Amino acid sequence: MCIRDRYYSWYKKNDTIQFFLRSSLSKSSVDVNLLYWGLFIANAVVMGIYFLLGFIAIKKERVSIYESFTCYIILSMIAKILFTVISAFNILMIITKLIAYVYCKFLISLIQSILTLPVPVHINCYLP
Repeated sequence: MCIRDRYYSWYKKNDTIQFFLRSSLSKSSVDVNLLYWGLFIANAVVMGIYFLLGFIAIKKERVSIYESFTCYIILSMIAKILFTVISAFNILMIITKLIAYVYCKFLISLIQSILTLPVPVHINCYLP
């Protein structure tokens, strides 16, 4: 059994997809495969961009990058709601992205508060 057949058999067992397909698509297997693999690839692209932006935000540690990352988290959560058609596991991913959003907002406020601290003045004081 090849990988494609395993995914397809998993896909056949998923009740969410079966309900969606029964109600909106024809019974053609080409349409079903096209929908599934299209959503699968779109999900992979969204997650790839998510991890790339997260890595850049951690490396650069700039407020503007963290803010753009939080905007992308919101957009990817909306996309994940659409991707729940693929599997119910994406609901768990929405919850983890919500936690990441809250933590990213915390880091933004932390970095902004550190940036507003006064610069320490170095006084050279030599004691005898």
